[in-house]
Amino acid sequence: MQDMLPQLAGAAPSFAAVQDDLSALKSGHPTVWHNDRWRPFAEALSRASMTLSDVEEAAASWKEYRGVLAALFPGEVPESGVVDSLLVDIASIAGRDNVFLKADHDLPIGSSIKARGGVFEVLQHAADRAVIDGTAFDPLAPDWGRLHSNLETRRIVVGSTGNLAYSVGRTARALGFQAEVHISADATPFKKARLIELGADVVEHSGDYSEAVAAARKSAAGDDAAYLIDDESSPRLFLGYSYGARLLADQLASRGITVDEEHPLIVYLPCGVGGAPGGLTFGLKAIFGDNCACVFIEPTQSPCFLVQLMSGKNTPTSVYDVGLNNRTIADGLAVPSASIFAVEQVGEMVETCVTVSESEMLELSAKLGEHGFPVEPSAASALGALEPFVKSCNEHVEERKRRFASASATHVIWSTGKSTPDTLKLLTEFAKPNFKRVGA
Repeated sequence: MQDMLPQLAGAAPSFAAVQDDLSALKSGHPTVWHNDRWRPFAEALSRASMTLSDVEEAAASWKEYRGVLAALFPGEVPESGVVDSLLVDIASIAGRDNVFLKADHDLPIGSSIKARGGVFEVLQHAADRAVIDGTAFDPLAPDWGRLHSNLETRRIVVGSTGNLAYSVGRTARALGFQAEVHISADATPFKKARLIELGADVVEHSGDYSEAVAAARKSAAGDDAAYLIDDESSPRLFLGYSYGARLLADQLASRGITVDEEHPLIVYLPCGVGGAPGGLTFGLKAIFGDNCACVFIEPTQSPCFLVQLMSGKNTPTSVYDVGLNNRTIADGLAVPSASIFAVEQVGEMVETCVTVSESEMLELSAKLGEHGFPVEPSAASALGALEPFVKSCNEHVEERKRRFASASATHVIWSTGKSTPDTLKLLTEFAKPNFKRVGA
């Protein structure tokens, strides 16, 4: 892996242009920012450290683990062992044709997109330990009990706002690992409670997501029995997410949906630190190339990926650095600084970044809930980006951008997490005049 983010290609935007963009961000108003560092996939891929072979190897590993997953989570994971969610037509909700919801709020094991990465990395580490211990990584093997006993002496450590920790914790505990979770102040009480119910050692921090991740790193450092799952820089998490693109491609094909130059695919991905949308973007571009546009969606006060891309720098830039406060009801997206690793891989593949207001996220969460989709505000943000993106593309000077606004385009809203009792309470409280946002 490269040690530093390479300087993104292309002519740097003028100082005045950057200042105008930053002024729009600081205003707190929803923003559509077309990534001026975007490059054709082949060119962008040549500068990424991850490869198409890495994606293929991850897909093969997922298939190898199907038997383990079916055995660990009977009744939740189907007998096929495939961990995936439905692709649902929501044209009637969105008010336009060819709009689908990728329902990862119902994803087995974690009820969030984070299970795609978290489950995968825990399984990869367990498989590594099986090789070291000389045991089979197979629940039906006679020495499975010995592997389980060996894993009980080891711990998995992770920092999270909640969703990644839950999928990591569930998988770790099912395999026998101890689980140590460092959670930020943004994590909801419900997410804390379910981690404790798992038997995880939950360490609460008064600071933000970055502080929780740093604490997890410190806890795991120097301990040979500890394995850190680093949400900011893990290739395994990234590749675990990438396999979701392959499964989506299969679902589109089964519906007879064509993706080509005349029928582009736009995928709307809520973005926190950037690992999950980054991995999916890499996987989607590997399959569909430039016929797929990946749109990252962030809260107006926590657009860390947008800020990092806009800076054009190869060093971390925080939302605090540009005068934003990282206060948002979307706890899964309450991240001050983007993953430099994710920016390194897909900084030139992301089509557009869109920011969405608190009120719209909550309103759309309620709307989707009324239609039988209990999604949290973080997940609902993706639907909030649909019309602003299409409108902006329709008015764009580039023909390539205007294609994404055509009636022949397919739009996929990636729902990233399920709502909770806490979410329902917040939806009620939001309407009150004295409502105080998370972190205020």
